[in-house]
Amino acid sequence: MPSMDPTFAVHKLNVDPSRRPVVQKVRRSSIAHVEAVMAEVDQLLEAGVIREVLYPSWLANPVVVPKKNGKLRVCVDYTNLNDACPMDRFPLPRIEQMVDATVGCERLSFMDAYRGYHQIALAPEDQEKTAFISPRGTYCYKVVPFGLKNAGATFQRSITKMFPGMLGRILEAYIDDLVCKSMFARDHLRDLGEVFAVLKQRKLRLNAEKCAFGVSSGKFLGYMALQSLKQYLSNAPLLVKALPDEDLYLYLAVSDHATSAVLVRKEGMEHQPIFYSSKTMTDSQTRAGAGIVLVSPSGMVHESAVSIGYPATNNKAEYEALIVGLQLALRLDVDSAHIFCDSQLIVGHLNDDYQVKDQRMNAYVSHVLALLRRFGRVEVEWITREHNAHADTLAGLGSVYRTSGSRTITFDEVTTPSFEHSCQPVMTISLGPSQLDPVIDYLKNQVLPPNKREAYKLRCRAANFFLGPNDNLYRRTFTGPDLCVVHEDHVTTVLEELHSGSCGAHSGGRSLTQRALTQGYWWPKMVK
Repeated sequence: MPSMDPTFAVHKLNVDPSRRPVVQKVRRSSIAHVEAVMAEVDQLLEAGVIREVLYPSWLANPVVVPKKNGKLRVCVDYTNLNDACPMDRFPLPRIEQMVDATVGCERLSFMDAYRGYHQIALAPEDQEKTAFISPRGTYCYKVVPFGLKNAGATFQRSITKMFPGMLGRILEAYIDDLVCKSMFARDHLRDLGEVFAVLKQRKLRLNAEKCAFGVSSGKFLGYMALQSLKQYLSNAPLLVKALPDEDLYLYLAVSDHATSAVLVRKEGMEHQPIFYSSKTMTDSQTRAGAGIVLVSPSGMVHESAVSIGYPATNNKAEYEALIVGLQLALRLDVDSAHIFCDSQLIVGHLNDDYQVKDQRMNAYVSHVLALLRRFGRVEVEWITREHNAHADTLAGLGSVYRTSGSRTITFDEVTTPSFEHSCQPVMTISLGPSQLDPVIDYLKNQVLPPNKREAYKLRCRAANFFLGPNDNLYRRTFTGPDLCVVHEDHVTTVLEELHSGSCGAHSGGRSLTQRALTQGYWWPKMVK
């Protein structure tokens, strides 16, 4: 692949001589990634940008990452080499200023340098330092590779030297992205001629697939340069004052990610804005959340952050948080509870201070009251929002509470309304025998084997377990919450859900086991 004249532009690594070379160990890759690396090596060899190298002192691994179009991009992990190189402080242009500089231009031409970095030669003494591993051997670059530190600064310095009298006048350039601009359409061919004369002289080649010539708008550095829109925004209507006793109109626009509102008055056929507001919501703001804090009389704190996975109002989210907290307390065999809630509506519903008029809210109230009746003694008290900052922080999926005692944070998700979960079972599936059946028989009916030695072993083993509600077996832990024991017949189902279910992360064996523990599950031989 032809490159620019090395006397005009060359990249030097300037490696710190006190840093020892690093040879990375070969990493295992999938077959698809190996094939992508071999195809990239063949392409680079054909283009003449790499050469084979023997006994390199620096050696890096290739990294394969997916592109937006589904294809694979092959890069090289130059982390160690980059750490040994100082930072080139050559200033890069400010993107927003460059985009603003195109406002008012009647004609624009967008250009992209073909494999931009590969058009700059790498200093011969530094070429072997870029060596990388491939299934067919070790190779190094003769030109600047992608992922190398200071490559952008070197390219920007070359562009600055290449177009000294054009930048800012008829050309804007950010590394390998160029835009030729003309204030008037009649001058655009002349301006393009000046730019192409320099490109031809310096042998800087363009990627025709990414170029657009003689257009009035386009995308530059991820920003759309829309002249008509900019002209409209620069002449936005002025706000007016409302007159006494006149009718006003409120327009609302709501989407999944943004909300907008404008208050206007009508003057003939024209709507004049009085006030407007617009907000783009972040990803976390589009989801409802809830936080629960359980504090035992001994001072042990249990914290839970719940993500509401269905569209829910604030009141629904508050009820979901209360339901999750009550269910958690029941699983821990809590007999009496003092509930603090910052929702005055919910407290009023539960204490019969407020009448429930909404049918949906009535279903939530009935479900919560059914849970409250399972406690021996319960009290619901309203507190202000500032006194409930701990739970509010957990609702935002982050805790700022500090305590010196034991502490556990769990993360759950509510995908459907809680009160709809109750249903009559259609079919009951009997479970097979379990190696923990003797433990359950002993805890439930004090049944011991006739052999004294076996009976002693069973009593010692049973000390680590207890029976919860509905005779569910739980395993005690020293530093965290008690763990629900999973029957051997259900282990596969739990693992499949944690691995590839709706909230699965496709974890490996060891991390999958750890995740099961953090989610409150345990079964025999789970660590083996």
